[in-house]
Amino acid sequence: MNVMIDNRRKCNFDGLWGGVYSGAVVQGLAGGLPDVFGKISHNGEGTIINRSDLEKMHQIDFDNFPQLDMICQNIQLMKKKEPEQPIIVIVNNPASTAARMMERFFVQLIKDPDFIRELIQLVEKPIWRGVQYIIEAGVDIIWTPQPMLSATCISKKHYQNICRESTIKFNKKVKETGIRIIAHTCGNWNDRFDLAAEEYIDCIHVSEANLTELKESIGQKVSLMGQVPTGLLLNGNPEEVYDITLEQCIQAGKDGGFILSPDCDVPPDVSLENIEAMVNAVKDAEVILF
Repeated sequence: MNVMIDNRRKCNFDGLWGGVYSGAVVQGLAGGLPDVFGKISHNGEGTIINRSDLEKMHQIDFDNFPQLDMICQNIQLMKKKEPEQPIIVIVNNPASTAARMMERFFVQLIKDPDFIRELIQLVEKPIWRGVQYIIEAGVDIIWTPQPMLSATCISKKHYQNICRESTIKFNKKVKETGIRIIAHTCGNWNDRFDLAAEEYIDCIHVSEANLTELKESIGQKVSLMGQVPTGLLLNGNPEEVYDITLEQCIQAGKDGGFILSPDCDVPPDVSLENIEAMVNAVKDAEVILF
């Protein structure tokens, strides 16, 4: 936690990561169950193979849940040290959680979509219960990664018919508490950005989008976030990083409503010079635009 705060101050960016609840809830529900090879899965991923496995899922004791306790403690400590900085926690929504837990998720989309719906319904309550603890601890933003729900993986029809209802329900409950939501549309979402913009979110974190077109189509409904390529951050030089960052800020930053960030995470080997180049480009774009 202290390292994160020090790096934020050194690089002069905004926001702090409070933790990752996504893996904790999967582990809590299905950790210790066997995977398709009969091997006990510590993290719980790929353990829901047949309907009978739904009955084997654990009940989470939220009063004795170390992973969740650590997230909440991080949030509280960060609030004391940097009260002005927004704190973000990663939470998979119910559909994304089901995709992580279910072996052969994509096959079941075709063969037995009701099986997926049943699992989604079972994970909704424990996900929300944990999020309530996180909200009480003082989180500002819930960041929901959805890589397995993109057009890279599933059709728009499957997303609409199987996954979207639970996403809307979850997002609406979070929004009603006053917490902001950033949906990380990891992968290609170009055929369903219109749907995402209507799902009670505040911001869409994109990775494979035309920012100019997206700003025009949904920029009045939600803010945009992205999308400096992670590969460029890792392998490019500061001049290249500066140029692409400035270009994207100009494309999406007019009239506000844009958060500059990498298109996904930041590899640990990214140079400080490239991070500084990205931040400097944002400052220069602000002068140009405003």
